[in-house]
Amino acid sequence: PLANDFRLQGQVNTKLYKSLGLYGSYRLENKRPDLLAQFHVSNNYIWNNNFNSVLTNDLKVGLKWGAQNYLQFRTLSHNNWLYFDANSQAQQATEVVAYSQFDLRQDFEFWSWLHFDNRIVYQIPLSGQAFLPLPDLVTRNALYAEFDLFKGALACLVGGEYSYFSEFNSPSYNPALGRFYLANEYSIGNFGILDLFANFRIAKAVIFLKFENALMGFVPYNYWAAPNYPLNDRNFRVGINWRFFN
Repeated sequence: PLANDFRLQGQVNTKLYKSLGLYGSYRLENKRPDLLAQFHVSNNYIWNNNFNSVLTNDLKVGLKWGAQNYLQFRTLSHNNWLYFDANSQAQQATEVVAYSQFDLRQDFEFWSWLHFDNRIVYQIPLSGQAFLPLPDLVTRNALYAEFDLFKGALACLVGGEYSYFSEFNSPSYNPALGRFYLANEYSIGNFGILDLFANFRIAKAVIFLKFENALMGFVPYNYWAAPNYPLNDRNFRVGINWRFFN
């Protein structure tokens, strides 16, 4: 059943000047849709399909500097893209699904203990957006302090993380299949989620505290993970991770 499946992939890296480098990669993949799309029998759905393989072209080119910083351009296309329609039936797209993407990551460090991590992704639909809707803009920003107390006996990490994605016509979720489908119910996004956190490490034990969705009540109640699936309201989590070794 997996006849003619293949993946060709290559990557190149080179140093331009000191920590500044240039990299690129290309992936060509021909893959049969998974078993759920091809054959399924349940109380709610029954089908026996014979879909064509999905052909993927994935090209990345970028500059990198420092430990994890980079500016990357990516173009990605899928022929015979597989999706689930408004009736949760598996289908293949009638046109090429293609996106271009700019991805920037820049982390800052001040006085060796204060960190400001940033990542922003901008996505441009080229064709077939109706079969694979994605937000135009996705950002993540984290500001945190990392320091030791009591002569290094207590390691502390305290800060916050802010995430945002722009409004888009998100697919809906079908729990009976465990898949997203294109119901075109309503748009979600254009909101921010702020999480505050603190981690404390003593020997092999890590105590963590997290205050999720701290902006609840200060912004409109429109934060959804998918249509009809709201993200968690404000809540406070406490836990401990303790590894037992001799």
